[in-house]
Amino acid sequence: MQTIDAPVISLDILSTVVDALGLNPPDQNPFDGKSLLSLLSGKKKTLHEVLYWNSEEPKGEWAVRQRNWKAHGFKNKYELYDLEKNPSELRKRKKLKSYLTCMELG
Repeated sequence: MQTIDAPVISLDILSTVVDALGLNPPDQNPFDGKSLLSLLSGKKKTLHEVLYWNSEEPKGEWAVRQRNWKAHGFKNKYELYDLEKNPSELRKRKKLKSYLTCMELG
């Protein structure tokens, strides 16, 4: 069994299956995900620079992940987690403004 540490998203599964079967993705309405084959073969160490999630539901939840940082928002509340030090997201690390500063510093 192979373990990949790079963050991926469920949307990558369809792109991976299409790629593995040697099929071409559709020109119209392209897939949002990316094929995982380059990660599995070791050609790439990461696939996504940034991952985004959002919900159109009344709660309006959203999340952004970049490197080890994850920002999460819902009902006008915002949280930030350092996933390297806190993978279970049990402790909020900093406020969102600090996150934006971290992202600018790279």
